[in-house]
Amino acid sequence: MSTAAGNAFSWRKLAGPPTGTIVNLSYSAHVPRSRYIYAGFFPDYGVGRLFRFDLETDRWAEISTSGWPSGKYRHFVIDEVNGRLVTFWDGLGQAWAVGLEGGAWFPVGAAGEGQEYYEGYAFWNPVSKAVSRFAGYGLFTFKNTLWELGTNGSWNLIPTAAPKPSPRFGSRAQTVDRAKLRAYFAEESRGAAGLSDDLWELDLTTLQWRNLIPLDASPFRRIGSGLTSLAPMSSDLLRFGGQEAVFGSSVHYNDVLLYRPGATDYVRVATTGTPPEPRRHPGVFFDWARQRVVVIGGAGPGGSFDDVWELRLPRSSR
Repeated sequence: MSTAAGNAFSWRKLAGPPTGTIVNLSYSAHVPRSRYIYAGFFPDYGVGRLFRFDLETDRWAEISTSGWPSGKYRHFVIDEVNGRLVTFWDGLGQAWAVGLEGGAWFPVGAAGEGQEYYEGYAFWNPVSKAVSRFAGYGLFTFKNTLWELGTNGSWNLIPTAAPKPSPRFGSRAQTVDRAKLRAYFAEESRGAAGLSDDLWELDLTTLQWRNLIPLDASPFRRIGSGLTSLAPMSSDLLRFGGQEAVFGSSVHYNDVLLYRPGATDYVRVATTGTPPEPRRHPGVFFDWARQRVVVIGGAGPGGSFDDVWELRLPRSSR
């Protein structure tokens, strides 16, 4: 691939931590084509902090909130219908919400703790217009079912057509192609029992699964990576970072992988500029207005980063 100016995947650091010091950002979310990426520090049984990164100015701002829910609140999803952030007790538990401009957190219905499906994938379903969860672990069993949060705060089981992904923990390697209305899920992690990798597609209209890369068929197998759709620019998926899929390994990655429709594996692409440090669990988002991918946070062997990077896309990819 040519690396001439304008025709290379090019890295550039945009910002450091939102406060100048590490706050341990643990999760982030973005609505495609919107101005802000939201990121937060969500400690178990503690008071967290919420920030947003402005994609127009490349600057952080803290969002003032009160009444932070106490418990195992580790993820959040942007509710695009009601214009709010929704977090939930990790699993299929009590949901809480706060406006995108901040304010007081408030409960959404009453669901209790519900830890049976903890550490699942979390995402917004643009077809059903609901906060969704897939996979997870609980009661000594790994899961592979899909759930949606109802308007009354209850979690509802959504049947999907077989063949389905194997039961697993969730991860950050999940994205939705808004043009094709399909969700994508990479990685199959079952803790010490198995660290593996694959890639699945879920048609959000028909709820039919399709396996794109079989379990451990790729030489790029890893866990803890970030994944984003490049729609509507293309139907490609871009994957960044992660950790070696070997239990106990401290090897982390900072390479960039592309999956193109119809392919049987990823392609590693060359990049220019100084890349981010190798890391696991980064937030990876496509900034369509500026034709770039934005990477937020993640952690390496030495701890959290809380920084922000851009990956400029070559003209040939646009």
